Amino acid sequence: MVVMSLEKYSNLISEKEYNEYVESELQEAEEEASDPNTKYYSHDEMKKIVRSSMYGKR
Repeated sequence: MVVMSLEKYSNLISEKEYNEYVESELQEAEEEASDPNTKYYSHDEMKKIVRSSMYGKR
């Protein structure tokens, strides 16, 4: 997976493609947020998840 800023990505594609990309990402985020099975984590929970994945279960 390659991660880059939207600004860099927009330089690689046309304005129309960029706008379609942004719209599709926003739509996907809205669908995920409206899913009743979506789990929201607190900052502390996320730190715990990341640490356990990096260093193993503690």
